[in-house]
Amino acid sequence: MPMERDEIHRSFRLPAHASVQVAGIDGEVEVETAPGEMAEVRVTFAARSREALEAYRLSIEATPGGLVVRGAGSRGPGGVRLRVWLRVPRQVELRVNGVAGGVVVGEVEGSVRLSGIVGDVRVGRVSGSLKASGVNGGVSVALAALDVRGARLSGINGAVELRIGDELNADLQVGGLNGEVVTGAARMTLEGWPRASKLRGRIGSGGALISLSGINGRLSLPPA
Repeated sequence: MPMERDEIHRSFRLPAHASVQVAGIDGEVEVETAPGEMAEVRVTFAARSREALEAYRLSIEATPGGLVVRGAGSRGPGGVRLRVWLRVPRQVELRVNGVAGGVVVGEVEGSVRLSGIVGDVRVGRVSGSLKASGVNGGVSVALAALDVRGARLSGINGAVELRIGDELNADLQVGGLNGEVVTGAARMTLEGWPRASKLRGRIGSGGALISLSGINGRLSLPPA
């Protein structure tokens, strides 16, 4: 049976250091970043009937502080799949939550918050802070620099890869890891390794805390 399809395309001008939120998406999410202040949103819909497409409600809203893309999640009509693509400024505060699909994010100079993701997550490069929780899939992130908020990953049911930037200085704390540890970053020292359940470490001269807990899979720490 052929699928019915539809598409939405919107453009916005965002304030400096805007907040960008994507939530309640039954499908894949990709967030590209670029210099400038313009944002684009493109959403494609697929369903087995035109009635399901017409019944689905998606909100794309420009707010004083940024942009919100909110789908119906589990409350929407059955059988509607989305693919959400955004291009936003690189300097943003990004939050993605409640996504039933993979998530891909480009380079972000700000904060990245990810939660309630059913699918793999890949973040190109973070200069700021990172928080990821409740991910049923693998997580791969490049850490270039961290502010005082650091990076916190918890409740990850899959392998975690933290790609360590050449100039990153941070402290590392790992607890509740059910998997092996593989490290290739030259500027890292570890205490407790190779026993993987708990360990501490330092990257470069130390600094903001990278905390990992409740990881059900391998932890890899290669150079970026």
